[in-house]
Amino acid sequence: MRMLLIHADSFAYKIKSKAVAEPEEGVREGLGALMKEVLVAFCTVEKRDEKNPELVASRAAREISEVASKVGAKNVMIYPYAHLSSDLGSKDVAIPLLKSLEAKVKARRLNVHRSPFGWYKSFSLNCKGHPLSELSRSITVEEEESPAPLKTEYAIMDEEGELHPPEEYPYKREEGEFKTLVMKEALKRELPGGKPRFLEYCSKFGIEWEPYSDVGHMRYEPEGNLIFELISEYAWQVASSLGIPIFSVRGTNMFNLAEAPVREHAKLFGEKLYEVEADGRTLVLRYAACHQQFSMVKDWIASYRQVPFGTFELADSYRLERSGELLLCFRVRKLHMPDLHVYCRDLENAKEISLKIHKKIYEEIRKLGREYVSIYNDFDSITQR
Repeated sequence: MRMLLIHADSFAYKIKSKAVAEPEEGVREGLGALMKEVLVAFCTVEKRDEKNPELVASRAAREISEVASKVGAKNVMIYPYAHLSSDLGSKDVAIPLLKSLEAKVKARRLNVHRSPFGWYKSFSLNCKGHPLSELSRSITVEEEESPAPLKTEYAIMDEEGELHPPEEYPYKREEGEFKTLVMKEALKRELPGGKPRFLEYCSKFGIEWEPYSDVGHMRYEPEGNLIFELISEYAWQVASSLGIPIFSVRGTNMFNLAEAPVREHAKLFGEKLYEVEADGRTLVLRYAACHQQFSMVKDWIASYRQVPFGTFELADSYRLERSGELLLCFRVRKLHMPDLHVYCRDLENAKEISLKIHKKIYEEIRKLGREYVSIYNDFDSITQR
């Protein structure tokens, strides 16, 4: 957010006409306001503010309060002003942000009026002309976007519940795959081996990178596409075998970052988001199907008698993985997730269904003669028990 702060003898405005197709509601032409002995905050909401609008509002309120204290102003006029930046944020974010700013400034015991967003207005301003009467501020959130690196610790819990450092765990003969996982992922040791065998099969069946797209996107020739479709159908069969109703759904692959559920979920993926600019809005390609399925199901009419049930989609998803880490079929920028969400009656029902799904996952991998290992990102709570 960019702000121009003017300490004025008086400030008055009058609404003239709509400046955008859908301006702030509850306003009509001819209305206006007059404030005397006022700090006028001309505010421009920018695209970068969409990443954390509440933090921007809090920081802007603090700046306004500090300047008001310095100049002795008790009245504040918050005035939307689109001329302090060329990188404007969407109205879907700007209006709630400015309303939040108004509330936060009021909470600091200042008398506040906010001019409506999206309207042409005439105004008159009498600046006091002292050294602090004209100030500019730029509100950013960069500090919050660069958290300190997390310290990662690993421990292996045996069947008796004892914890072991990865270097000291006594691996059993049948735990060879688990040992490989620990050596590579936890201890970061390079393991011997050559070119992965699966790349030979990819070449044989026409599964390859798409050179006309962004890096990390694949294409499938007839044999490869047949394999893909058969695996997709098998994923649906597995999901449908859980003994509860499963409904197949399909969503879109692009979302508005201005929507709170999308924005909150997107924070989990950070720099891996695929962003697209369109019609003045920041859109992100689907990184997961969770919030979309929840948004869909909340609009259904269902009773407790109909749970548990699940929703399933083979969801195309997008992650902006680093180009140097891409690996055909494994580390890609467009992937397909068999995404299943189950809605349960209560906690006990959720435990029952979770164990059933857990068992099914292990059944399927063992059909391939392999083994899964359960990894829990919960070390602190385990060690504190």
